[in-house]
Amino acid sequence: MFRILKKLSPFFILVLILSSIYLFFKRDEYLKDSIKLVQFAPLSGIDKDIAKEFNKGIRAYFEEVNRNGGIKGRKIEFISIDDKGRSDIALFKAEELKKDKEPFAFFATISPCTSKRILEAESDRSHPLLFPYCSLKSFDKFKNYFTILQNSESELKALVEYLKESEIKRVGIFYEEDYCFREMVERLKTLLKNTHIKIVVISSYPKNTLLVHKAYEEISKKSPKALFILSLYKGALKFLSKAKEDINFANTTFLAPSCIGMDALAKNAPLNIDLITATSIFPLRANQEIFKEYRSLMNKFYPDSELGFDSFKGYLFAKILCMGMEVSPYQLSFNTLLNSLKKIPYIMYNKEFLVKFISNDNKLNKIYLLRLKDKKFIPLQEE
Repeated sequence: MFRILKKLSPFFILVLILSSIYLFFKRDEYLKDSIKLVQFAPLSGIDKDIAKEFNKGIRAYFEEVNRNGGIKGRKIEFISIDDKGRSDIALFKAEELKKDKEPFAFFATISPCTSKRILEAESDRSHPLLFPYCSLKSFDKFKNYFTILQNSESELKALVEYLKESEIKRVGIFYEEDYCFREMVERLKTLLKNTHIKIVVISSYPKNTLLVHKAYEEISKKSPKALFILSLYKGALKFLSKAKEDINFANTTFLAPSCIGMDALAKNAPLNIDLITATSIFPLRANQEIFKEYRSLMNKFYPDSELGFDSFKGYLFAKILCMGMEVSPYQLSFNTLLNSLKKIPYIMYNKEFLVKFISNDNKLNKIYLLRLKDKKFIPLQEE
């Protein structure tokens, strides 16, 4: 074999290499007239307010792209499907959808459980999952996956580090009965092991319900000085509303990863609740170029909506995805997109967006801790 290669001209070898690269990217090329991106979200479930805010940022950016000719002449078709917060519904509808409207990718799914089950079902990379609303460490093992977010476990680690610097010694965990949230519980136990902080109570409530009373009573009796809330928006809101009137929670600090639904919670959480959340989506700054673009698009397409973390997250996901598709030198496929997305950190920084990523990881480089004050999340260092 090596003797044969030695006899070939350098030009022929170069052609052979380039042809191999072309065929590698050609094999999963997406040829539809429009770029179909499918989201599964609780559009009519108890956590519909998360999807409502998140999708405003997504739709605003995609609409602007489509009005300006799309991606290399192809329009983006963002299809949001109601899964009512149930992963079994999402998987059934995904299979039905692939028969009729072949999607390029699943994009911006809300529930972490739905995201994980889609990754498992699509592990052959035929349909990647891009930019889910929140992610878990266990997602990283899948090859058909891409996000810029640090995972929820990283957010929990930042919250634990905050507690370690405090005098709080007794904590509790309230979570939604979902194997992804249970994964977070196990991670929390590990993080708190060998610290001065003791877990005094762990209690849960049934998934996709507001039946928090039993868990609430169990936790209230233990009166923890800090409580981790591992659930989506509505269950968390139900618990916090009850805690507002309970003397056992008078001096409790509530802690939550960003999957809780920051915008919806900020609007509706009771006043004077000490709630701290962690996110790798950076706080909005009026003088940032990327914030100016986001604000301009939101004013254009959703003039009556307030700006917030979830809609900004949606806008940022949509923007980075489109940038990745635009800079690809080849026809659209998951392989070509994945290679292009790895270049985005350098492009975004050099375009004065100044978005910072972890070197060689394509994840946003920092976890921010924010406290809810006057219906807005404020960075702790700015208090």
